[in-house]
Parts: sequence; structure tokens; C-alpha cells
Amino acid sequence: NRSVFYPNISGSFIPTEAFEFLRNKKNVNYLKVRLGYSTAANFPGPYSTRAALNISTRNFVTATGAVINTNSIPNFLPNPNLKPELMAETETGIEGKFFQSRLSADITFYDKIANDQILRRDLDPSTGYSATNINAGNVENKGIEVALGYDVIKSKNWRWHTDVLYTLNKSMVSGIPSDIAQVNVSGYSNLGTFAKNGYPYGVIIGSYFKRAADEQRIVGPDGNYIAANDIKVIGDPNALYKLTSINSLSSDFPLKNKN
Repeated sequence: NRSVFYPNISGSFIPTEAFEFLRNKKNVNYLKVRLGYSTAANFPGPYSTRAALNISTRNFVTATGAVINTNSIPNFLPNPNLKPELMAETETGIEGKFFQSRLSADITFYDKIANDQILRRDLDPSTGYSATNINAGNVENKGIEVALGYDVIKSKNWRWHTDVLYTLNKSMVSGIPSDIAQVNVSGYSNLGTFAKNGYPYGVIIGSYFKRAADEQRIVGPDGNYIAANDIKVIGDPNALYKLTSINSLSSDFPLKNKN
């Protein structure tokens, strides 16, 4: 497991150059269809697959002036079967320019999955180690990206250009072993954002209030909401979609020389 093969391949086709009837058109100036498949790897840190010895030189000096060096065995168990993470993505899209390149469009569909995630597994202290790394868990992201551009004003000296960007991404976590309830992304060991089977990546786990059968929060005798004794998934911080607009205004006034 000291190496991994991660190939990439992509191709594109430009109809406005391939077909005679699409050339030199005023309404359709450019069309491009593309398809690609790419992979990438993420390798674990050093000394994750084989045992090592911690050496501390000049750890302390005795009263007689003797320098003491110490050796120790790390409490992290190496895993010789650990493999690099492998990420694969399939992407297809279409680009176009229309109406004398005044309107542009770029639409992309993608499906990306990360396999064999490197996760930390806690061990019973009786083993002599506190944790080890394992390959488990998959994260899949599917989505669409749309970029539209339009020249609102396009004259000899002025140009007002608007870009609109729309992004929609859906993620899903799977393949985490049953003995690992969830993987912490940020926060604390039991409160924060986590990767959890069957949920989007980064869901929020925290405390919550008890609710009645009609989903109304239960109020205690003191007039405050009653907190539950356990924790659960209480939210998804991932945006339903992202919409961005960018406007730019530029001018071009040539300088005239006067004799």
C-alpha cells in the first residue's frame, strides 16, 4: 500500500467549429461540450503504517552533570494495511456564448466520491495503545454549477457586465463502521459538527428540548423549556444553494493629442 494509481481523462467537443452551419452565426457564437473523469489521492501522515521509537535527547541533566536521553514507544498503534484515500469525480458540462458574445453560459454537473477515508479509531487502553488509523467511510457530493454572464451595456466607451453564479451541492456520508458512531469534524468530542452515516457531511449534533406529540416544545413547571437528557442531530449547516451576483463597470476613453 505504498503507492496508488489515480488516472485522469477528459475530452471536449466544439460544435461551432465542427459543423459548418453553426459557423459565423450572430446568435450562437460558441458552443463547447465537455466530459471528464479525474481521481486524486490523500496519503496518511508519516509513521502511520509502521512502528517507531520516540527519542528525546538531553531530556534532563542529573545533579552530577550526566545527560539523560530517553526512548519511548508511541501510544498510537500503526496499521500496516492502511491505504491512501482515493477521490474520484465525474464531471460533464456545456459552455456557450450567444448574441455576439454578449451572453455567456457555463453549466456543470458533477458527482464526486471519496473512498477509504482515513479515520481514527480509539482503542482500549489495555491494548497498550490509545488509537489507530483505519480505512472506512465514504463521502459523496453531487451537484450543479451554473454561471451566466451578460453585458447589460456594451458600447464603444462603456461596458456594464453582470455575472450570476448558482451552486447546488448535496453530500451524503456512508460506510462508517458501527463501532464509530460519528467522526468529529469540528467542535468537541460529542458536541459540534460530525460526519455520520445517512446524513450530509458536517451535520450539527447537540442538545435539544423535549417535544410533545404535536412537535410543540414542552414547558416545565418553572416556565422554561425542558431539555432532553441525550443529544442528537439538530441541524444541517450546508446551504440549500448559493446564489451570487457580480457586477462590473468599465470605461475606455482614448486620449487625444492636440498640437
